[in-house]
Amino acid sequence: MPYTIDDASFFIDLIRIPAFLVSCEKENEFQIKRINDSYEDIVRIKKADIEGKFLGEFLPAKVADNIKKNYLTCVNT
Repeated sequence: MPYTIDDASFFIDLIRIPAFLVSCEKENEFQIKRINDSYEDIVRIKKADIEGKFLGEFLPAKVADNIKKNYLTCVNT
């Protein structure tokens, strides 16, 4: 049985280093599903500011495009 976002959220909360979950949605848009507490504390971004948002909604366009390109390489490999 495949893992769900809730299953993965449980596991990233156990990790004591910054971690996040991202999903590839329609038309190859990437959405941040979850960040753990370490990510929030170290990176200084609040969960409410990025969880559920697409890359271009919280990053400058050029940065979001570069990250998307790298994520697409991973998805297509």
